[in-house]
Amino acid sequence: MRKAFGVAICALVLAACSQTPTPTTSHSAGVSPSATQSASPLPNPSPDTAISSYGLLLAAGKVEMVNISGKVAASAPFQPASSLKCADNAPAAMQPSVSASADRVYFRDGDTRIRSLTFDGHTADVTSVPGGASTVSFFSVSPDDTRIAVLVETFTPNYIAERLYVEDLAASLHHVDIYSTTTPNNSSGRTLWPAGWHQGRLVLAVMPVCAKDLSSLSPIEWHVSDAATGKRLATITRSCTQGNLGILGRWPSAAGIVCTAATYPAIYNLAGEQTAAFNALAPGADVTGGELSPGGNQFFFTRPGLSYEVTVSPWGGVSSTTGREPCLWIDEHHLLAPDSVIPLPLGPSYVPPAAIPTPLAVAGVCAGRYPGGL
Repeated sequence: MRKAFGVAICALVLAACSQTPTPTTSHSAGVSPSATQSASPLPNPSPDTAISSYGLLLAAGKVEMVNISGKVAASAPFQPASSLKCADNAPAAMQPSVSASADRVYFRDGDTRIRSLTFDGHTADVTSVPGGASTVSFFSVSPDDTRIAVLVETFTPNYIAERLYVEDLAASLHHVDIYSTTTPNNSSGRTLWPAGWHQGRLVLAVMPVCAKDLSSLSPIEWHVSDAATGKRLATITRSCTQGNLGILGRWPSAAGIVCTAATYPAIYNLAGEQTAAFNALAPGADVTGGELSPGGNQFFFTRPGLSYEVTVSPWGGVSSTTGREPCLWIDEHHLLAPDSVIPLPLGPSYVPPAAIPTPLAVAGVCAGRYPGGL
């Protein structure tokens, strides 16, 4: 099905109309001040490391760093984790096993091994996480390469045990279990995907634990939690504005997250506050989601069936992507799709020129943006 994207320029920001949610406390272990100190960061990569942004893709058994020209700048092979099924035979919803810091890409190789990839192609073993025939782990590394947050799922016939911990990356020291729960082993179960770090706090997507259609998954909520105690500090729900139930973005930026509804899309910062509402922007009931740019100045939304250009004034335009559906931003001017890189058409015209995607050599699964950090 043909897809299209719209780019909304946040030139006019309306007053915020939501309040920061009351924090809730998760099960947490006692932590002394020394337990939250960071280990020494890993050695810096070579001086020729580029500072440009790259899209991260899992394709043909490799984790790839894709530049804005659609070329693979660096890659590393990996083995997939064990395949897990839920009690109703639906596949377990698996977070892409990739996390980026300010200077490295980290990926899970097999069930347990976490490795790193630098821009110049060097790989190294870093640490390990729980995994196996009935266990899978999702993870996120802090931007300074010192800490790792790990969500562990252990499957039983009736329920899934979940445990979230944080520890030093280099030596697994200062280990702290900050949250634990159980959830039904079926489509009603919920889990957490560690999606990044913001000012030392964890940014967590609340996701279905099982799903028959993995391609259409979107977060149920977003949580921002204290990385030492698990205390929830902010919540972003799917209620966009004026009671409109929307679709939350999968890939947060430092500026926040888009909640895209048929009418009145909104932007929320990572304190849970609404920072913009677009009451003149109506992408339509068939909208399938959107993502906020790294700088927070624009966002795209997708909807099926459009092969023509439409302008939504004064925030920007909608342009045909010739059948490609973007999944995330590489930088402020380029989008990554599973099979291409899409440059944003720029210009003052009422109807912007069509985007001309650059096809990728091998299609894959979108896995994030480098450099990381929120």
